[in-house]
Amino acid sequence: MVVINRKLIKEFQVQSKTHPDKSIRAYYEALQKIAKESKNFNKFLSNVIKKRLDLNEKHLANLIYRSTQYIMLYHNGKRNLSDMESDDWVKEYTALLSDGALQELHYTQTISENTQTTKYQRYAGPKAALRAIFDSKSINVADLGCGLNIGLPGIELDFPYLKIKDNTGDNKITQLIKDQVFVKQGISVDIYDPKEKLAWALACSFYPGELGSLEETESLIDFLWNKTRTSFYRYDAKNIARLWNEKKLPLMDAVITSTFLYQLNDEERKKTFRNIGKILKQNGILIVNDFVEVDGSLSWDVDWFEKGASSYRTVILVKNKKGFSRPYEFIVWKNARCREASAGRDFEKVINFKF
Repeated sequence: MVVINRKLIKEFQVQSKTHPDKSIRAYYEALQKIAKESKNFNKFLSNVIKKRLDLNEKHLANLIYRSTQYIMLYHNGKRNLSDMESDDWVKEYTALLSDGALQELHYTQTISENTQTTKYQRYAGPKAALRAIFDSKSINVADLGCGLNIGLPGIELDFPYLKIKDNTGDNKITQLIKDQVFVKQGISVDIYDPKEKLAWALACSFYPGELGSLEETESLIDFLWNKTRTSFYRYDAKNIARLWNEKKLPLMDAVITSTFLYQLNDEERKKTFRNIGKILKQNGILIVNDFVEVDGSLSWDVDWFEKGASSYRTVILVKNKKGFSRPYEFIVWKNARCREASAGRDFEKVINFKF
């Protein structure tokens, strides 16, 4: 084993035991086996690590899987990955490494791409927050790091979500999700144009056990893109205030960041928060929907797949003269698939916000 690879291979070991999808657990188990035997694979890993100093081991391990899934789906034509076991992945990944063109594609993606996970279901939390806070008021909303750009269009068009298990006792979250949010102007922003990166974004958005709904999602995307009035801008969301100045866009009542900020380092997040503050109205809200914990402040050093706990939350911050209020924990999700919701510690405070 190449010394530089040890931390990443350790991450493979962690995810082979903790990832919620059994096929992905088997994938990371397979990579550990290959790393013990393949000089080619170790060279591949060390080259990737040297190029991706911007990513920690957890993010890099995820990116390597997403690139593999992309190749399986769109080059090998294999969509039934849910029953793959470790030996199956060893066979498939070894074949990938043996194909010069596919290995080059795999390498190029891992050194140049970033994950673009977009699950429409995840926007149930932001929609519930918007409805709770703004009721039937017509509002301007921006979605930063929008990925496939289906989240805000779905809110605008009142497209339904999958049924959730609502642990609030009186189904408050369920009702908020069903009620319409009135979007006066919607603006979605991502560093990539989803129409140019659709296949990559889809490969990043599903676990193997969920690929049965891939065609349904493709139909949903087509419907929302054709019906929405939400504007899309290709721009680096970390510098969002610059876009607002260039295009003379209106200030927002609310900004959504869904599964976006966790991908940034601390300095990038601070910069992004400052920029978001510049495009929000006074007392406007920032909805952080992400892998994050709340204890007086936002903590990003969390385990995505910790057993017996959840790190995926919908959190509210209010713009004030000093920047932002403390974070209000609105919803705690059982996991990032957002099918089971519990009231966060500040749930009632958010429900009773009035603007």
